[in-house]
Amino acid sequence: MKQKIVFYSVILFIFSSNLFAESETSFQCTYAEGNILFGKSGAWQELNTGRSVGEDDFLRLDSNSIVTLKEGSRQITISSPGTYNMEEISLEIPQRQKISLIDTFLTKLKNILNPETVISSQALGVRAAEVEDAGFEWTDTDEDDFEYALELLEEGDLGEAEYLLEDLIDFGNPYQIDEYRFYLAYSKILQENHGEALKQLNLIEDASIFPFYEGFLVLFGRLSYESMNDQKAKEIWEEYMLEFPEGYAADEARQYLRNIR
Repeated sequence: MKQKIVFYSVILFIFSSNLFAESETSFQCTYAEGNILFGKSGAWQELNTGRSVGEDDFLRLDSNSIVTLKEGSRQITISSPGTYNMEEISLEIPQRQKISLIDTFLTKLKNILNPETVISSQALGVRAAEVEDAGFEWTDTDEDDFEYALELLEEGDLGEAEYLLEDLIDFGNPYQIDEYRFYLAYSKILQENHGEALKQLNLIEDASIFPFYEGFLVLFGRLSYESMNDQKAKEIWEEYMLEFPEGYAADEARQYLRNIR
């Protein structure tokens, strides 16, 4: 009789342990760029795409690292170096995501999804002179592919648009690469791939000569703030206020700067 009681007690313990383990909240890594570790009590492991992170784990990011984690409808992106408590960060980041990028920001970009508006930036004196001096041959194929990519973005065919933009980044006009990266980031945002969008925005060298400059600052500023990178967000929103003091996001910029300070 005692043996039966012990046996059933062990079974009950195992069942309860499994039930508790299954109910523990975990986040799946959907994007990882750079050196990122996770774990607890000093037992660090490398975090790669597809691995799960528990809510009681810690994250450690080195410089120039970006990570995106998902749990159900929740998404967390972090782009600032440091060590983070997952339980705390999973509560703080949603408070930073009160403004919907898709609902408010992307509606402002419709005017620059007009290929004529974008392609006109190719005639800017600085870029035109650089292309001529470098002896770069501007092909009709590059222009056609870029116009077609923008049309696909407007139609919602994001996969094909991204394929063209990535190909242009690798093989297209090197003096227009910032434009290709911006619209690739645009596409990533439409799919809520914030980590990949941040990677592209970070790689843009000079957006100031393009018609999407204001939108670039708004998008980059919001994503930086949402991903805990307050220093970068502060720099971007200060640049916005300097360049667009009466811009459509001026009030938003002031609010962000108050929150960061």
